[in-house]
Amino acid sequence: MLIDIPRSPIDALTEQNIANSGYVQMEVKRMKIVRKLNPKNVNIDISLEEIGNYNLGYISENGEFIVKYIGRSDTCLQRRLKKWARSSNYSHYTFRLAMTIKQCYEIECREYHLLSKQLDNEIHPGSPRFLPNFRCPWCPQNMEIPSNLFIINRSDI
Repeated sequence: MLIDIPRSPIDALTEQNIANSGYVQMEVKRMKIVRKLNPKNVNIDISLEEIGNYNLGYISENGEFIVKYIGRSDTCLQRRLKKWARSSNYSHYTFRLAMTIKQCYEIECREYHLLSKQLDNEIHPGSPRFLPNFRCPWCPQNMEIPSNLFIINRSDI
């Protein structure tokens, strides 16, 4: 069963924030199609050795896909999703392919920060094994403050 999910306001807001920050995102396959999580569907959807991101969850009574877990694979998305299909309680998935490992990590971090209140993920996504010094661009402590931004102390007003 295929369900086409409309573009969410969160996507639009995130894309606007990304555009405003000057961050350039490569084109990726959007997570619009929700599929039943099983090895057969994963084989149909994803080729071996493709990298990318995934959302796992279930379909609510009103037909909405509820994301409960987000993740990525820096080596083989098909293998990772097939493992989840055999060993999880999640019934459905979405995915998007990525061009680089860095892109996979940034997308996973963004999704984690946007959806963290509803996720089963217990910890923040880790840096890729191949990019150990790369930091989450969405964590406040890692964000660069533009040089033209100044902060006014309320007592100065």
